[in-house]
Amino acid sequence: MDASEQVKVVAVELGLLKGGAQMMKKHLEELKVTIEESKVSIKAKIEAVLENLENEVEKRLIEKVMKNKMKVFDVYMGSTEGHSMALVEMVEVMETLLREVHEPPSLVDLAVGRVVEEELGVVELPATLKVKVERLPNDRQMKAMKALVTMRTVAEQIRQMFEIVLEFHKSVLPDLKKMCE
Repeated sequence: MDASEQVKVVAVELGLLKGGAQMMKKHLEELKVTIEESKVSIKAKIEAVLENLENEVEKRLIEKVMKNKMKVFDVYMGSTEGHSMALVEMVEVMETLLREVHEPPSLVDLAVGRVVEEELGVVELPATLKVKVERLPNDRQMKAMKALVTMRTVAEQIRQMFEIVLEFHKSVLPDLKKMCE
């Protein structure tokens, strides 16, 4: 399979990964809501406990626990927002790559391609067009190889991002449940 055929295969894969990234971003948005709701819930519970305490030492201790829990929530929220931003950037890169891959060739490229495909003589062509005709097969192959390398790199980066987000998601949800108890 030549490079241009491989590009088509990887383009399909990127399209699927793009859909997965968009779905993962949605899950991250839902996680941000859960974090915010947990934060509000814990704050209300701790404030209710504080109202019933008379001992100042116990109140300060509970307030310190509340501040620490709020810091943990802020860290979770920051991580979630960072992951969301990274996914947005990855989707933008994938969209750009897919646009480039699916971009129709210029009229000159089409004409030169036709000359090569029909094996027409280049004797009557202007010198600049002759050079284009002679270079076309190599140029197309180089362009396809460059796109292929970039697309594979992006695909691998998005897979790694998926793993990171999934691990984060798995670790945060149990922590949120524990903290809210």
